[in-house]
Amino acid sequence: VSTSSLKLFSNQDCALRTLHVTHFPIKFLFHITNIMININNTLFSKIKN
Repeated sequence: VSTSSLKLFSNQDCALRTLHVTHFPIKFLFHITNIMININNTLFSKIKN
C-alpha cells in the first residue's frame, strides 16, 4: 500500500467523521421540530373542539 492511498483513506475517514458529527445535531433538530409540530397540532385541535 502506497503512502498516497493511505493519505486518501485517512482523509476519507476524517470527512466521514465530520459528516457524522454534523449529521447528528441536524437529525436531532429535525426530531425536536417534529415533536413541536405534533404538540402544536394536538393543541390546535383541542382548541377547535
